[in-house]
Amino acid sequence: MLCSLPDRPRALAEIVRVLRPGGLLAFLEHGRGETRGLRVVQRVADATLWPMLAGGCHLAGDPVGDLEAAGFEVTRLRRFRFPDGWVNRPVAPHALGLARRPGPDHRSRSGWSASARLVGMAAAHPASRPLTTTERGLLDALLSHDFPGAPELRAQLSRTTATLGCSCGCGTVDLHVPADAAPAPAGGAAPVEGTVVGPDGRPVGGVLLFVEDGRLARLDISSHGDPLPAPEPDRVTWGRTAWAGEDTVRRPARFRRGRPG
Repeated sequence: MLCSLPDRPRALAEIVRVLRPGGLLAFLEHGRGETRGLRVVQRVADATLWPMLAGGCHLAGDPVGDLEAAGFEVTRLRRFRFPDGWVNRPVAPHALGLARRPGPDHRSRSGWSASARLVGMAAAHPASRPLTTTERGLLDALLSHDFPGAPELRAQLSRTTATLGCSCGCGTVDLHVPADAAPAPAGGAAPVEGTVVGPDGRPVGGVLLFVEDGRLARLDISSHGDPLPAPEPDRVTWGRTAWAGEDTVRRPARFRRGRPG
């Protein structure tokens, strides 16, 4: 959103005005590159054709800095590249997080606000529950693949609880692992994704796992149409995600993408 605004300080000042003290702003923005060379490419693109071709979008902005300058306290932040790959594209640097307007904390006693749940970054929640059989089956299938950090994540499953991860009615859940659990040497999106198929064999959605601070953080159920409940594991085939590198994933035969049954 911020990338295409002609006056970011004014827009953020209005958000500060209408957001109650202690309120949370969930953000997912692309912005300034990590390296000097990439920042030069972004500035050149911004000064030439990119804004005209991309609806006013600017690549070289600093969304986190803009939020802090507007008076927000950035309480959660994860930087990543999307799409990822050997070539670091000018649009790839992203920032995902929560920013809090200073003031009394107005989170409800039952947990984080809806905006916090939408980005799957809620902390331990009093209303957390055990994983359902379907959720555990999906996680077992995904984590049966061989990738860095998978053994540690598998070991966390027996102590993992869940809370509602989205208000749209889909099967997305936030995952909560005790702080004393051994962390995995991994973060961000797991390098394995699931494709959910319908009765006619066509894809109807997807399954992603996100890891934060080395711990299971979110089981994300996406849909190509209406919100999709957590699918039964036998409706899901597995393969490398867009985040995976060459030869990162070695898939057990029974979970290979496209394998019948």
